[in-house]
Amino acid sequence: MFLKQRKIPIELEVYNYLKARTNFSEDENNYYGNLAKGFLGEVQLDEWLQEGSINLLILCDLLFEVNHTTFQIDSLGISQNKIYLFEIKNYEGDFCVEGDRWNTLSHIEIKNPVLQLKRSESLLRQLLKDIGVMLPIESCIIFMNPEFHLYNSSRELPIIFPSQLNRFKKKLHSLPPVPSTSHQIAQKIVSHHMKKSRFTRLPAYQFDQLRKGIVCCNCGSIATRLVHKNALGCDDCQSKEEVDAAVLRSVQEFRLLFPERMITTTDIYEWCKVIESKKCIRRILSSHFQLIGKGKASSYIERVQTEE
Repeated sequence: MFLKQRKIPIELEVYNYLKARTNFSEDENNYYGNLAKGFLGEVQLDEWLQEGSINLLILCDLLFEVNHTTFQIDSLGISQNKIYLFEIKNYEGDFCVEGDRWNTLSHIEIKNPVLQLKRSESLLRQLLKDIGVMLPIESCIIFMNPEFHLYNSSRELPIIFPSQLNRFKKKLHSLPPVPSTSHQIAQKIVSHHMKKSRFTRLPAYQFDQLRKGIVCCNCGSIATRLVHKNALGCDDCQSKEEVDAAVLRSVQEFRLLFPERMITTTDIYEWCKVIESKKCIRRILSSHFQLIGKGKASSYIERVQTEE
């Protein structure tokens, strides 16, 4: 049972929005690729855990601070008498262990995921102690990519390889049912989750420097244009989308990328570019947001929900 679902990280969401509107540096491209691949591996594990009935309460994508130290946990499983700490990796290719060092076969050193796991386990143990949870922790690194291979691996390493996943699932299937006390423990843990990280790494960008237009909802290109007064078409994949839905998607994109800017007709008109009139933009914004201010000082905010 999933008590805390996984959401796409803000960093990855920003990169997804920016990729059609700017050119990334080589370093930014590599970082973006690693973010996307890592998130894909995490989603694959979520789907794998949801197959069948596993007696675990699953908490995804947790961020904590203990003794002024911030740490992140990919997935946490809570059973009747144990807490499972899952570190998820989506590495692809051949790697080699030499003592505490992990390298690619081309001798490029990478961060040792076992040391990372030990650090997270130690900090989690401190957190659990602070909140009065005394359950033991079993931690492991789960490699999701079938194209991954590790040379010189010791049997003592806390690793689940892709070929071992089915056997590992059988172990989880054999766990006893989760009691109500485990739900209380899960709520305690989630209550200490931090919603925002201080260490997000975003590329530098400015409104004036980004390409304007409406990104295709299907292929992610910015090759959309009006094909009808109520529809947009993409020149790359030939898909179509209603104008209102496309503009509202672009507004959400604008809000994430520029949280400090007000939503104005002029800015959204410039951001979308392919919409021929400000009148159309104003109509869409007025239909879905609340107008505040007058004249050039006017802008739009979320509508206040009133109880009936």
